[in-house]
Amino acid sequence: MTYELRRIDVFSAIRVSFFLNLVVGFIFGIASWIASFVAMKLIDSVPALSQFGETGTLSLAGGLFGAAFTILFYMIFFAVVFGVIITSILAGMYNAVAGALGGIRLEMRNPDAIPAGPGNPMYADNPTATASAGTTLAPTSREGNPDV
Repeated sequence: MTYELRRIDVFSAIRVSFFLNLVVGFIFGIASWIASFVAMKLIDSVPALSQFGETGTLSLAGGLFGAAFTILFYMIFFAVVFGVIITSILAGMYNAVAGALGGIRLEMRNPDAIPAGPGNPMYADNPTATASAGTTLAPTSREGNPDV
């Protein structure tokens, strides 16, 4: 079966993009926080680079948890805001181009159809089989089967 994706609903694309960018922003926020924590520890370990005395760079950055929540918040915020904006622009652009030139063609198969082949009781070598080898058993009436 060949289908053509002619239009993307912008609001459904935004919903999916919001959730995915939320997850990606969280993951990148955690990774950025770990990287900044390691960098601060490295700076504290080198006496020539640590100009802040006994307090260290961690306390100047607002503490471990303050820095973590700040980095995490901004990573999530920017990922979601820019991701949703870019998704809405691209979905609108796709709709305009697909309307003018045609959409993306997708070839799909019905997962409920019974493929013929060895191991399938409907295979042609089976004396009770009703389909020939290499065919797919599917309903032949127009009811419930838009491909016939």
